[in-house]
Amino acid sequence: MRVRQKKAKRPRIGLLLASIHTGSSNDLWSAVHKQAEEMDVDLCIFPGGPLGDTGYEGSQRNIIYELAKPGSLDGIVSWASSLGGAAPLKDVVAFHQRFLGMPCVTLNYPIPGFPCIQTDAYGGMQKLVKHFIKVHKARSIAFIRGPATHVSAEERYKSFLETLREEQIELDSSLVTDPMPWNAGEEAVQLLLDDRGKILGKDFDALIGASDLQVFRAVQVLQARGYEIPGDVIVGGFNDITESRIVSPQLTTVSMPFKAEGQEALKLLIHMLQGKDSLV
Repeated sequence: MRVRQKKAKRPRIGLLLASIHTGSSNDLWSAVHKQAEEMDVDLCIFPGGPLGDTGYEGSQRNIIYELAKPGSLDGIVSWASSLGGAAPLKDVVAFHQRFLGMPCVTLNYPIPGFPCIQTDAYGGMQKLVKHFIKVHKARSIAFIRGPATHVSAEERYKSFLETLREEQIELDSSLVTDPMPWNAGEEAVQLLLDDRGKILGKDFDALIGASDLQVFRAVQVLQARGYEIPGDVIVGGFNDITESRIVSPQLTTVSMPFKAEGQEALKLLIHMLQGKDSLV
């Protein structure tokens, strides 16, 4: 008699992230999806928006995270930094407590109890600022900050400040915006030029944003006002997203390995499910 072997169950993995249609999320989710296919893994994607988003759309999208739970999934890859743009650290940590009973790997946002894969945001911003100073001879650099609750955004801001100090360039705090959402490029221009009365080419010769999304919109607004890029001001962003390549001229930006990061997170999670402590 022939005994039919039972086919092994495919692991079902949840990928949690704020979105799949803007910024670096485009690259990350598609790379994780490709890796899941290669590893014969079922991937369920939960693009539920930032935690704590008080807008109607954000609060409605957050509901999808309730479906990511033990019993329906075998493990979680959480792009925790993308979830934390509008919520304080304690709320992001509290959110992830629901996954303590299952394997979970976070990205760019260390959560107690879970392994985390991180990229060097500090070093990336340092290279960008040094490039502007040494290659383009920038001496007065305006900076668009990201959300204050976003760990990586704060690392980029810290790197900006410390690199200026290292290069012996005095910080003009009036050229640094308040913490802003990732899509607040227009608000940043209004704050610097209208509210603070700064003049391009006189008060600052360069503009750097914590994210390409911010700079993408800022460039559009500046060009609509008649300014030339890079004639009147040089601009730089962070993440090397699609939007940085469709603006004209293309942005100088920092490329981060989000694709590889997401794939390594999935590999680590599968190794954890197989009872292994780390990647071989």
